[in-house]
Amino acid sequence: MFFARAITGHLLRTGCLLVTGCLLLTGCAAKTPPAYTPDDAMGHGLPPALTTTRPEPNHLALAKEMIGKGYHDIALVQLEKALTMRGEKAEIYHRMGCCHREKKAYEEAKQCFAKALAMEPDYAPAHNDLAMTLDLTGDPEAAQRHYKRAIEINPARPDFYNNMGFSHLCAGHLDLARDSFTRAITLDDSFFLARHNLALCLGFAGKEAEAMALLSEIMAPAEALNNMGAIHTLTHNPEQAADLFSRALAMDPTLPAARKNIAATKGAPKK
Repeated sequence: MFFARAITGHLLRTGCLLVTGCLLLTGCAAKTPPAYTPDDAMGHGLPPALTTTRPEPNHLALAKEMIGKGYHDIALVQLEKALTMRGEKAEIYHRMGCCHREKKAYEEAKQCFAKALAMEPDYAPAHNDLAMTLDLTGDPEAAQRHYKRAIEINPARPDFYNNMGFSHLCAGHLDLARDSFTRAITLDDSFFLARHNLALCLGFAGKEAEAMALLSEIMAPAEALNNMGAIHTLTHNPEQAADLFSRALAMDPTLPAARKNIAATKGAPKK
């Protein structure tokens, strides 16, 4: 169907990972001496300075990589090691909280976010992710307090506004939701997710022409028709939804979402 919020695993909220690459440079000015243990060095008559030890792995970086791949159990192991190596840091507890939330261990997630904020009360990502967890566990009022605090600390993050908007949308506060999504788009005009959520908000408010126009700006025509059909499904207009799904499928017979949606609304066999 169509919901959009983008954290992985839930109604999509937002979040992004930057995966860095490596530049491999070849060529050496001189041959590197071999690495010896201290005993080997003494046996070869070498000074201790030529002995080397293997560097400790960057457990936090490894955890980030595993989170990006969806391996949250492995990431938690690396984050525990990062705590041992680096000591308690807000970022580590924050990322642990995100892993627990993805595993639906919501109480553990809240505890980790609380630890992060106890160490750094102005750590905006922890406020944001705690708010998302509070939304998921049925406490939207507390969630809104933390969204607002995250935005107070860092008002330049469009994803914070998007997440707050989706919280308002789920609570039925359409005007507040629309304002939040609009602010997110003002900060980042290319923010697909916020535009998608704004279209959903407009559809819920009965502004179908505006919703369709917005969807048509950000996706292919058949996809826009399908998603408009999804809005009608969510607003309990099954006949209009079925018509839009049919039009989407006629426009693009290969669109799997439209095929599944029309099957659900008309009982057609899925292919």
